[in-house]
Amino acid sequence: LVVRGVSHDNGMIGAVEVNGEQATLEENTPGVANWQIELGEGVTELRAVAVDRAGNRELTAHRRVLR
Repeated sequence: LVVRGVSHDNGMIGAVEVNGEQATLEENTPGVANWQIELGEGVTELRAVAVDRAGNRELTAHRRVLR
């Protein structure tokens, strides 16, 4: 399962984690980061969290249930 997304911040994104695994930042400019991750089969829920370069972590993960 390949998952792609976009994260927004008022600075630079340092990392994005999906289900606890670090995504690859494909393009990272001030304020916007495009990312991608490949997860194993059988995934039924996604939880994504971004962390900016200052170390600020999203308090509420973005959650999506797959059907």
